[in-house]
Amino acid sequence: VIASKLAEGMRANAHISKTFDILQDGSSILVRAKADGYNFSVKARDSLGNTAIKALKDKTQDISDLPAIGFEGFTIAIVGGGSEDEKYYVVYDNGEDSKEGGAWLETKPAGLNTRLVKTTMPHQLIAEADGSFTFCAADWSSREVGDEESNPDPSFVNQTINDVFFYRNRLGLLSGENMLFSKDGDYWNFYLTTVRTTLDSDTIDIGSTSDRVSVLRHAVTFNEQLIVFSDSVQFAPNSGAEGLLSPATITMDIITRLEAQLRAKPVGAGQTLFFGTRLGNYSGMREYFIAPEIEITSAADISGHIPTYIKGDIIELTASSSHDILVARTDDIKTNLYVYAYFWENTEKMQSSWSRWVFSGDVLTSSFIDAKLYLVVRRPEGLMLESIDMSRFNTPLSNGWQTDILLDRRTKVLTGQPFPEHLQGEPEASLVAIEKNGRAFKADAIKAKLYDAEGIAVSDHYIGLSYSFEFTFSEQVIKDNESVPANIIDRVQIQRMAVSYTDSGFFEAMVSTPFDDLRIYPFTGRIMGSINNMLNRESLESGVQTFPVNSRSDLVTIKLQSDSHLPCSFQTAEWSGVTRSKAQRVF
Repeated sequence: VIASKLAEGMRANAHISKTFDILQDGSSILVRAKADGYNFSVKARDSLGNTAIKALKDKTQDISDLPAIGFEGFTIAIVGGGSEDEKYYVVYDNGEDSKEGGAWLETKPAGLNTRLVKTTMPHQLIAEADGSFTFCAADWSSREVGDEESNPDPSFVNQTINDVFFYRNRLGLLSGENMLFSKDGDYWNFYLTTVRTTLDSDTIDIGSTSDRVSVLRHAVTFNEQLIVFSDSVQFAPNSGAEGLLSPATITMDIITRLEAQLRAKPVGAGQTLFFGTRLGNYSGMREYFIAPEIEITSAADISGHIPTYIKGDIIELTASSSHDILVARTDDIKTNLYVYAYFWENTEKMQSSWSRWVFSGDVLTSSFIDAKLYLVVRRPEGLMLESIDMSRFNTPLSNGWQTDILLDRRTKVLTGQPFPEHLQGEPEASLVAIEKNGRAFKADAIKAKLYDAEGIAVSDHYIGLSYSFEFTFSEQVIKDNESVPANIIDRVQIQRMAVSYTDSGFFEAMVSTPFDDLRIYPFTGRIMGSINNMLNRESLESGVQTFPVNSRSDLVTIKLQSDSHLPCSFQTAEWSGVTRSKAQRVF
């Protein structure tokens, strides 16, 4: 009754009614300026020490000051003990869609910019049900509560985002020296749910703990742990004894201080993590290894013996733990991929090697999916999606051919099919075609024997491009106790070398020195008297090929080479020779 009479009295006042709208609901009265942006103040007094009536505008100290019945959309700040740090905002919702009636809900102040600019944020690639893909901006959540102080923008706003990753059901971002996580299970939300308390599921925004500038470049999930890389320091977020990733428990622990070249994101394979290092105009590679049971972290230099082999900066890494292989791409020679192959037995590395794959086009990207390495290659005829099968599955043999057929861009052509379109622009000198009986056709003989005048195949065959395999032996030295090189002034004269091969059809041993002509010793795969040496059939043999060298070990270059479509596989190599000491070692 009192509120009704007060409202009537205000409406009866000409000045008030002209300037304000007066609304009343129960014991609550809303005074609202008719003109947008019109500011005013309001006070209320009563005869009971100002305890029977309250006038609220902009802010109040306690949420209990608010009436039980409010007006839809009315927003006010609750400042707690008077400190701005404890301030939050509430809005009245009349609860038309709820049986419980209206309520005061936490909100944000009116007019506050609350949404991220999604066009400048990371986008998403969505796999549709029909097999197509949609690339679009994500629907990033807006700030629903608090203001710029109590619920500030994430630190990546107006900054560059360096990496995007997932960890423990959160979307993670790296920006500057900060690592950020979305709300737990809510990947597009980087704002707090409430500013009144800290929730375990809240977003996380934590900075580097290094004593030097450490811009965070990449984050990699590795061995059930997240490793964060800067150019000179590596961090591991620690979520405390309980293992709960939350704003209250997370810390950024420094685990190593290693210089890294991070144009390429580090890549994990099994229990190891690979990342690049810079060596002037060349690059190196480190193998990061963590043994939690003995609390050891190491990063062995796996390219220290080839400091000038990987030319340029590494810009992409991909690895396969199934096949124990790492592939690196650099910005220098775009037709090259650098390949590191290794073999672990338990915790001991038994073998490792570096090699280089040279393509006839620019490799733009590479990635392992299951047993295949997929490549995007720029060739004169356009962009090509190509694959290399790293498994031991032999496609030609499974199709009834006699041997595997090692040709680049290999294609099976059936009778009645046209000449492969993707090989149209390739030089004829590199083309090789293999019939089912094993006969090989090269260059212009291919279209003359296997295709009619209209370019249609007259028999089944595989066709592709020949490529060269080459292995160069390092200098052969004599070692004491099988590890320490003998006197470096000793002269080592290699007389002969023997190479053990398995299931090989063709290769050449090549010997050269600065003073002699190149000597070539071919192995054709055909051995007189062997049961594998049959007419009209390719022969694969296993055995030992011996060839003369007769040169000083420090002057001779020994290579194994093959450009055949037939396989060649080598197990061991041995050499025999003599050594002469030019002086006696003095201890």
